[in-house]
Amino acid sequence: MTSMGDLLGGLYGAWITLAVRHLAKMVPPYKLPLNAGLTVTPFTQVIAEGRGRTLGPDQSTLDSVAFLQYTGGTTGLSKGAVLTHRNIVAATLQAEAWFTPALARAGDLAKVNSIATLPLYHIFALTLCLLVIRQGSHMTLIPNPRDFNKFIAVLKKRPFHMLPAVNTLFNALLMHPEFKTIDFSTLFVSQAGGMAASEGTARKWFEATGCPMIEGWGMSETCAIGTNNPVSNTKFTGTIGLPLPSIEIAIKDDEWQFAARGRVGRAVHQGAECDDGLLQPARRDSGRVHRRWLHADG
Repeated sequence: MTSMGDLLGGLYGAWITLAVRHLAKMVPPYKLPLNAGLTVTPFTQVIAEGRGRTLGPDQSTLDSVAFLQYTGGTTGLSKGAVLTHRNIVAATLQAEAWFTPALARAGDLAKVNSIATLPLYHIFALTLCLLVIRQGSHMTLIPNPRDFNKFIAVLKKRPFHMLPAVNTLFNALLMHPEFKTIDFSTLFVSQAGGMAASEGTARKWFEATGCPMIEGWGMSETCAIGTNNPVSNTKFTGTIGLPLPSIEIAIKDDEWQFAARGRVGRAVHQGAECDDGLLQPARRDSGRVHRRWLHADG
């Protein structure tokens, strides 16, 4: 169990934890289920114990659990989606295959600069982090994107090539008086996700930057991107695009049968495995599209 001030050290860290919990009231009341023999280990204790351990060969395989990716709780309480190393490697390679045709315009992929505006614990931002690591490229972190003066000041410091954001953030940037002072000549991917993108915002964004908003859809359970519009698009489509490489999607009705043409249904997602560097079809998670219904002919 961790607290806000754990890694800030000494009295300052203790003060931050106290202030966040009791003064700012940012930590909601909670009760841990410790009645079944469960215990809680403080994060600082774990770190202290870890310092005394020696490194050894990792026994993980592609099928080992990598981490629990917590969802946004769209249909209730947040849930921990179990993701394996195989899921994550496959998802990273899929993202690389999809975005490289646009980012290659920068020349050397290692010189690509991606802007991270979203919380890093969110699957949208995590995918960007994994792609950056895979490319060996740069990532510029925006700690507080709501501070638009500082946000724009950072964007003006050096060229940037990829900007993932939600529709409201794209729109807020457009409305800022300093927006027109930003150089967008090297922006090759404006990735919209996390919520439905609007045609009006997309049209204004393209007129101002020359880079079309590319909308996609994904879930924590599917290790991020399930579908996306092609990066070669020159206009906003109003759809969530096409399945990424090695991903299959079917539209099912309430009886779990294939939906008839033109009928509303739920999207069932089958992802991919990665075996010896190759993407292979495999069973994966399925789930409901929470924010948008799909039609069988869409």
